Amino acid sequence: MKIRRWYILCVLFCLAFWGGVSAKNSNITEGIYILESAGKPGNVLDIEGGSSDNSAPLQLYEKNYSDAQKFYVYKANDGYFRIRSLCSGKLLTCGSYFSDNGKFSSTGIFQKKFVNSDCQKWTFEESNKGGVYIICKANDLIMGFNDRGHKIKLWKQNISKGQRFRLRPIKTFNSDGYIISTDKNDMQIDRMQILFKSLGKDWSRQKFKKIIDNSSMCFGVFNKKGIQVGFARIITDYETTCFVMNVVIDKSCRGLGIGTKLMRYILEHEKLRNCQFSLTPSGEKVARTYGLVGFKKAHCTYMRAN
Repeated sequence: MKIRRWYILCVLFCLAFWGGVSAKNSNITEGIYILESAGKPGNVLDIEGGSSDNSAPLQLYEKNYSDAQKFYVYKANDGYFRIRSLCSGKLLTCGSYFSDNGKFSSTGIFQKKFVNSDCQKWTFEESNKGGVYIICKANDLIMGFNDRGHKIKLWKQNISKGQRFRLRPIKTFNSDGYIISTDKNDMQIDRMQILFKSLGKDWSRQKFKKIIDNSSMCFGVFNKKGIQVGFARIITDYETTCFVMNVVIDKSCRGLGIGTKLMRYILEHEKLRNCQFSLTPSGEKVARTYGLVGFKKAHCTYMRAN
């Protein structure tokens, strides 16, 4: 009987100490969020100074709804999440944090361009005490802050409110039911003619066949019925430069995040990992969409010759 009581007490103590974790990634969907502190309401995760530099740190700051405080949250292929800053297009990354005197202090969090690393993958665990824990896949440590500073670091789990956050959605997407293929034989020319006609491009079947055959890679987006609802293609040497062209999504499917999913798929493709990407957006609204996946305006414009 004593052993049984001791066991129950231990379980209850552990549940209280660990903050009542209940479920991983529960109710988290792809979208743009503000990540608000449960311990300090009105304070949110923020890229220091709104910087676009690699290694700019993550901090806690008063909510002002700037792009430095908005993050695009989406799933990686293994079910974990990536968290991308809207102000820089870079991903939240864990790594060693060093103080001003050069001594190791803690595991800090900063932004960095995409790398295929567990240091850029996160999971969300709901707490019965309110909010979620944001946990790094690389080391199972939890995002948080302490009373001595507002720099966000990784810690072992404790009962501190500084380790719990609430995801406040700005816009959510629903692109899970759509798949992407790079097989040129899957491209449906009849559907592509309809898609491009909406852009004012009344191209023949023969022209589309040449476009598909002569492109380095083609990317088709298909719904659950196997109907093509999106397309993009690239011209590349697979080593230095990749130019993205002719991106189109069916009008009935826009606003679901499908175009963002398509561009993310291209940017993270293993064959293109060494490339510098470029494109010419058709307008300011489209340019903002590309900004979700890391594209930034360059200091030059493209020249054309017929």
